[in-house]
Amino acid sequence: DIVPIRDIRSINILFPTYPVTYDRKSNVRGNGSKPKGRNPKVWHTYGASSYMAHMMSREDPGSILSYLRKRQWANSVSASTSSSFSDFSVFSITIACTDTGITEHVSDIVESVFAYLNIIRDAGALKWYFDEISALSAIKFRFKSDEHPFSCATIRASRLHDYPINKILSASWIEPSFDQEAIETMIDALTPEKCLLIVMHKSFDGKVDLQERWYNASYSVRDLDARLIESIAKGPNKEALDHLKMPVPNQFIPESFDLLPFEKPEALRMKGGLKKNGTDKMNKLQYHSTLVRKAGLNDRTIALTDLCHTHIEDKRKVALATVEKNLLEQWEGKDDVWRPPALIQANDNSLLWIKQDTTFLRPETTVRLLLKSSRFSESPLQHLKTLLYINLIDDCLSESNYPAAVSGLNYTRGIDSCGFGITVLGYSDKIERYFEFIVSSFRDTSGFEEGLFNRIKENVSKSLSNERKNSPLSHAQKKLYHICQNNIWTAEEKLAHLENITLQEIKDQEQYIFAGAQLELFAYGNVSIQQSQQLLQTAESYFGCDRSGSEVSFPRTANFDARKQYIYVEHCQDHENPNSAVIVSFQLEPVSPPLQAFCAILEQFSHEIFFHQLRTNEQLGYICYASHYSINGILHFKFCIQSNSKDPIYMNDRIEQFIHSWGDRVDSLDETQFENLIHSFINNTLQEKRNMQSEEGYWYASIENGLYDFTFRIETAHAAAGLTLEDFRELYHQYFPWAAPNRKKIVVGTMAKNHAIQLFGEDYDEIMENKESEGFGSVLDGYLSSEAREHGEVVHVSTIQDVLSSTQFYPPNKELIQ
Repeated sequence: DIVPIRDIRSINILFPTYPVTYDRKSNVRGNGSKPKGRNPKVWHTYGASSYMAHMMSREDPGSILSYLRKRQWANSVSASTSSSFSDFSVFSITIACTDTGITEHVSDIVESVFAYLNIIRDAGALKWYFDEISALSAIKFRFKSDEHPFSCATIRASRLHDYPINKILSASWIEPSFDQEAIETMIDALTPEKCLLIVMHKSFDGKVDLQERWYNASYSVRDLDARLIESIAKGPNKEALDHLKMPVPNQFIPESFDLLPFEKPEALRMKGGLKKNGTDKMNKLQYHSTLVRKAGLNDRTIALTDLCHTHIEDKRKVALATVEKNLLEQWEGKDDVWRPPALIQANDNSLLWIKQDTTFLRPETTVRLLLKSSRFSESPLQHLKTLLYINLIDDCLSESNYPAAVSGLNYTRGIDSCGFGITVLGYSDKIERYFEFIVSSFRDTSGFEEGLFNRIKENVSKSLSNERKNSPLSHAQKKLYHICQNNIWTAEEKLAHLENITLQEIKDQEQYIFAGAQLELFAYGNVSIQQSQQLLQTAESYFGCDRSGSEVSFPRTANFDARKQYIYVEHCQDHENPNSAVIVSFQLEPVSPPLQAFCAILEQFSHEIFFHQLRTNEQLGYICYASHYSINGILHFKFCIQSNSKDPIYMNDRIEQFIHSWGDRVDSLDETQFENLIHSFINNTLQEKRNMQSEEGYWYASIENGLYDFTFRIETAHAAAGLTLEDFRELYHQYFPWAAPNRKKIVVGTMAKNHAIQLFGEDYDEIMENKESEGFGSVLDGYLSSEAREHGEVVHVSTIQDVLSSTQFYPPNKELIQ
């Protein structure tokens, strides 16, 4: 029994058993030699281990997880050979439990696991199931993405200890031949008499008698209950026997891997026609109509003259040499990876983008569906309801989706302040069928039941509560984003509404959140134009019937006043964490290629200097870095430190001192150093994408943010190539020095309890009576140094609403870009 630090509810069943080898018959490991030391007479094989891992980790109907979920006892089950040595190995089964499962049904869960193991034992080794696993593994190996050379070499070197040398590339992917004896030997080794049962839950606090020496975790050790072993020996109850079944053949395994030929897209077409000077239909869309019209009507795009430029040393020359190309035609060779998506269809309430892959030539397709509507996240309560809704859908999908998931078809989903997104990806052969299966499931609430709802509600509560245990720097980062923009909600704001939400309210969400949502679909990879249009038609049939169009409130960023420093420091929610953290952020201007280039080069220049000064010399903390970022199209630059020795006020002072000395370094930067920075930045920016995932992710990011800035990389490199050292210095002196005219500083800190006691002394208890759930605000005024006050007018922030209610906002992206 273990008392965890976080709110963990899990049962681990460990079986110390025979060692694992690739080839049981010859008992070889590594380069073919027998292991040194003890040489066991019995071995498991990797094939047998994989067979049992798949069998126990199933999620489809009849699986152990399906049974436990229906009883509301568990959320997930996983299994694997977790450790393997020359003379023994450990096979582990891990069950993530619900609160009811871990407090009331540990014995029932364990009995169910062994009942299923008995069913597997009685069925024997199924060759068709092993062949199915092998076929899927072979497909994954055949179409796996290219690896980084360094990772590839080091991983293969380590595998020389485990596989014959002629198998080190494929052995971890492709299963060895079917070995019935090895599988049955492994099944027979998984018995209650040979297991170690580990139960983790906070309810053991005060009931255990031991403490481990390094992390002071509390635990106890005792013999397995004899009554449990006796109950297991009697066999499973009738309900378990009726539910637990062996698997059935998978219907989602891909059969065709044909690559589709490139098709030249037609110019943008709209239902009812398209006028060159615009259309009422386009204006009905809550998209950036100017940008969409430009993307749809203009078949030309900017590109580099030398898209493959590794052989050219002068990177300024590369970035300055641009040319216009036709984005509707295939580009030569690997150059096609730079060709942007084409907008090929715009309906009353939807847009369709397509990019056929002609570079990586893999039979895979990614479909991104964006549903833009403010209804998904218009308030903390509404965001929480949407979160519960999609978690319920996920759970309802888990069993029926499992065969597709193991066959290389997957989906993800997410919500933000602009709407909701569904991503479907995998082998092209079954992608259309799978896409319809997923999108239709998000409109189906028939599986929503009270028991399931309570379990999902409990999981969400645990997840939101566990955020308190996140690192202080992670908390500071989230607070920074909350302070800088509207329509974003904290875990505390969502938790405040969770208890009172009912199942009926969540069922009602199906009609509310999707009403009038505006669709945007991006099809990428091995996909035809006709298929992409069919995918959009499928999406419209489930989400696009209501043409009224709901309001899309694009998030906006606070426009902080120049020559002011906004300070928000809160007490660390995890009182046992000894670390404090601070983020000193500077707001610049709306994103533009020249400013983006400046920030990226400045980050490159400051990275090692900042770490060396504040980490190596001053020993402030192990996490210490500087970087640039953007929020809703507004550029920022931040300095971050997490420290177990100093409080946020002290760290802020040291960062300011660094910025002061940093200006001297900028002013003393010579032409040779600056030229190296420019060349390095251009080279990194213009690197071609190495795989389908990175290329698709780049294009999709430009669609998701609503900017459609597909050529931004090229434009940024072009701007950097035109940047002079004097330009660089001038931009620096505009935003960062203490006397900079456009200096907008935001300080966000998380203060550990031990640091707060040191800072406030005898006043700590009195201060904390009112500041446990908000920032310290003006309490910090007496602890700021006189020098810190000279860096701009101090604005103390107690609550996030203080800032959002008193600050002007930048326009949303749409207006900024127009």
